[in-house]
Amino acid sequence: MDLESLAIKITRNENLGALSPVIRKIVKLAPDPMVGAKALESALNSEPGLTAKVLKAANSSYYALKSPANTVGSAVLVLGMRTVQALVLSVAYQQGLQGASPAPNFNRLRFWQHSIATAMAARKLAQAKGYRDPDEHYTIGMLHEIGMLALEKYCAKEWDRALGGAARSNLPLNLVEEQLLGFSHRNVSSVVLEKWGMDARIVACALHIHAPPLQNEHAESIALLSVADLVACHAGFGNQAQSTPPEFDPIVLDLLGVEEAIIEKAIESLPADVQRAQESFRIAA
Repeated sequence: MDLESLAIKITRNENLGALSPVIRKIVKLAPDPMVGAKALESALNSEPGLTAKVLKAANSSYYALKSPANTVGSAVLVLGMRTVQALVLSVAYQQGLQGASPAPNFNRLRFWQHSIATAMAARKLAQAKGYRDPDEHYTIGMLHEIGMLALEKYCAKEWDRALGGAARSNLPLNLVEEQLLGFSHRNVSSVVLEKWGMDARIVACALHIHAPPLQNEHAESIALLSVADLVACHAGFGNQAQSTPPEFDPIVLDLLGVEEAIIEKAIESLPADVQRAQESFRIAA
């Protein structure tokens, strides 16, 4: 299957299981300052069982609320729209771990761990940079590998061969994908996010994460996600066939402008952060 045919399939049936149309609506609602807690709660309530899971996670030790949040509205008031958005994404991905994968070489737990570790690292780096909305970068981190879910659903056999080939050869997965499929999961991620009407910056981050361009209007955001991805890998949360993580590119680090000590601290703290998240979302290792 070529990329164009895959894009048509995604357009005709956009439900990737973990990220239903309701979840995508919430992802798009949260950044809008005109959207209130009621609208977010209404969207959540149309997804059976999701509200209860979100509130259970919000009231877990991970968020350490001083008083319990009994409604999505109260969770929004305490945590903020962006944090609830990030929480919804984390819970949705957790739901996607259930059941056997049609691509046996696809490790769904590893996918979740890498996604949330990258998201956490992106938020830490955004905080270090003094960005106004660090949770926005958490969301970008959670979505950057979304193309893997599309590949699992629409061309599982072909992609499974790529996953197996990357594991045996210890080559980067995207290179093996390009050899066998003619495109990589990065291309598919950008297609999915574009079809969903996501911001151009999110699409660019997913597409260019492994080769950040210096001349791009979203260059700094891409650099931040690229470094966050490597922070996750160096902390032990590489995605799929990746064994030895690549070294940090000095040019990308210079573009981002974050001190080495901050990156080292993020790598050191991620294992405990991911473990706490797994416990809060009740995900078995």
